[in-house]
Amino acid sequence: MKELSSEKNAKYQKIYKKNLKKYKNNKVELDFLEVWVGKTCNLRCRDCLHMIPYIKQKKLEVSRLIGDCKRLLELCSINYFSIAGGEPFCCKNLFELIDFVTESADIKDGKIVTNGTVVPEERTIDALRRMKGKLEIRVDVYPGQADKTAKFIKILEENEIRNHIQFYRGDKKSNWKHVSSPMQMKICESMSEMIYSDCTVRHCYTMCDGELTACPRGITTEEVFSLEKNPFEHVNIRELKNDVKARARIATCFEDSLYKDYCKYCLGLTAFNPYYVVPGVQVKSNEYEKFEI
Repeated sequence: MKELSSEKNAKYQKIYKKNLKKYKNNKVELDFLEVWVGKTCNLRCRDCLHMIPYIKQKKLEVSRLIGDCKRLLELCSINYFSIAGGEPFCCKNLFELIDFVTESADIKDGKIVTNGTVVPEERTIDALRRMKGKLEIRVDVYPGQADKTAKFIKILEENEIRNHIQFYRGDKKSNWKHVSSPMQMKICESMSEMIYSDCTVRHCYTMCDGELTACPRGITTEEVFSLEKNPFEHVNIRELKNDVKARARIATCFEDSLYKDYCKYCLGLTAFNPYYVVPGVQVKSNEYEKFEI
């Protein structure tokens, strides 16, 4: 890989070389993988961890996504497979990915994360039934959205589809935190290191449109903050072969001893972050409503 000048990337170079030996004959083991089926959502949550309201909405080709999953499963073993977005049920061809999961012997368990306000098409409901509970449907019910989620939840119950309903309180005692806004100032390196070391999503390995990052924040930070992507921290799965170099690149991308460049614009889901917020508050216009601390 290309030599980069910074001290941090010099460390990545050493880690990459070690991983060439470590993964010569072994797959990379991932406890968790979050796969986005799109950068679209029907809600505009002000404090969305993925920052979907602040980027250009984009639908993804499910057929290409399935190809990405097949390639990743050649290179990695995945213990828990999560489907997310955006809102995954905004994807009309979601049933194709669900059928892939059903048929894949390499996927054992996981979930689909939804806000429950988009009623699935019949093809998707059929696919969920065929899956026979392999993935759990986690419905996040935000304050003020319960009436909109009632029909979705009823469909799950009527079809005996494995689910977990997560209700959020309408106050600041819920587990949502303000991690940044499009107005976020750059955080210094020492603070970024401290935030990263305690962040609960630093192992939320994410794949979106062929791109791998160690955290979902890495997918949207470039677009929101114009932050150039560090090639050690962003891997295009479509450029990889099924070989040791590919496995070493993935393992280096997910290396957890170094904070990520995109941490410089995130307050983190950490004990250090005191800014709890009301979950699911909607942005009322295209302009960001300034967060009041």
